Amino acid sequence: METIALNVIPRGVNYCAHASLNDNGRVFRAELFEDSEKYYLTGSERLRVRYRRPDKVISSFAVVNTGSNYVDIEIPSDLTARAGLIYCKLRINSIACKAFYIDVEDKPEV
Repeated sequence: METIALNVIPRGVNYCAHASLNDNGRVFRAELFEDSEKYYLTGSERLRVRYRRPDKVISSFAVVNTGSNYVDIEIPSDLTARAGLIYCKLRINSIACKAFYIDVEDKPEV
């Protein structure tokens, strides 16, 4: 499983996870930080990822709250319907974390 670091304060590096065109159910882990300290969820927060595909489609999906310092993000098939760099933000309740990307690779021509 791929792992990225995700700052709950919207500053710093935008990390990138990877998927393939039409993937459904691929999972990657986002380890949560507040600057350089681990950030722990209480288990009661509402978590959603909002994303924008290269074709300008905007949508969101729920993320299971682990009650820990990470979340496992399961990528839905709609997100991987187009190849390219997908702009994403994890929202914890009403607060948006630092943006991250999901790079969806195209399938080879056969």
